[in-house]
Amino acid sequence: MALLKTRNAPAVSDREIDTTDLLRVEKVAVSFTGDVDVLSDTSLRVDKGEFVTLLGPSGCGKSTLLNMTAGTLKPNRGEIFFGGKKITSVNRQVGYVTQEDTMLPWLTLAANIGLPLKMRKVAKSEIKDRVDELLLNFGLDHAGHRYPAQLSGGMKKRGLLARAMIYKPELLLMDEPFAALDAQMRAQLQRDLRAAVRDTGVAVLFVTHDLEEAALLSERVVVIGGSPGHIIDDIPIDLGPERDPDTLRFDEGFREIGQTLHRSLQRARGITP
Repeated sequence: MALLKTRNAPAVSDREIDTTDLLRVEKVAVSFTGDVDVLSDTSLRVDKGEFVTLLGPSGCGKSTLLNMTAGTLKPNRGEIFFGGKKITSVNRQVGYVTQEDTMLPWLTLAANIGLPLKMRKVAKSEIKDRVDELLLNFGLDHAGHRYPAQLSGGMKKRGLLARAMIYKPELLLMDEPFAALDAQMRAQLQRDLRAAVRDTGVAVLFVTHDLEEAALLSERVVVIGGSPGHIIDDIPIDLGPERDPDTLRFDEGFREIGQTLHRSLQRARGITP
C-alpha cells in the first residue's frame, strides 16, 4: 500500500496545461441570490480516464460543480473547459446519473437505454446493437423488454448507468447515484461502476457523502467545504485499479485512508480536530 498524501489543489492557471486534461475548472464562483457566493475561487482538474470524487457537507457546492460541467449552470466568475474548449452551453460529451429515477415509465428498459441515441437520430440498427451490448454488460440482457415498474431498484440503477453510457461519453457525472439503495445492492453497483470504468476508460466525477464509498471507488477525493464553498483538500487514493471491497474493508491502509478523509471532512465542516 503506497503512502497516502494530501495535497492542496493547485490553481489551474498557475501551471502549464496538461494535454491529458479532460475537465478544467478555473477559479469559478457561483451565487444564486444576492452577492453571496455559494462556491468561490474553485479550480479543479480531471484527467482522461480518472475517477474523482467530490466529498463535503450538504450545500457546499458539489452538485453545483456537476451542473456547471454539464453546461446547465453558468458560473458568475471563472471559466470551465472540457476537452480544451470552453463550456458555453449544454455539454453533450458527458453522461449524467443522479439519485432520481428518470426512466420513462411508458418505455421498455431497452427503449429507455437507447433514447439518447434515438434523439440524436442514430440508425435503428446501430441503436439496437449498442443497447444489446450494454444490456449484456450490465447483466440486464434478460430484462430489456420489461417496463420500469417491473424492475427492481438495482436493475433501474444499472439501466440508468447504461443509458448514461449509451453514446460513449468521455465523462460520467454522478450525483449520489447509490444513496437510496440497501448495502448489498449498493456494493454490487459499486463493482459494476468500477468494471465499467476499467472496461471503457470513461472518466468519472462522483458526488457522495459516504467516506467508505469515496475511498472504494476513487483515484482522488476532492474535499469541499467552508462558506462560501471551496476546495479544502485534494487527496490521492492509491489502491490500484483492481479493488475487492470485501477484502479492502479489513485492510489497515484502507482504514487509514478513511481516517484521513474523516479529518479532512471535519475541517470542511468547520470542526477543528
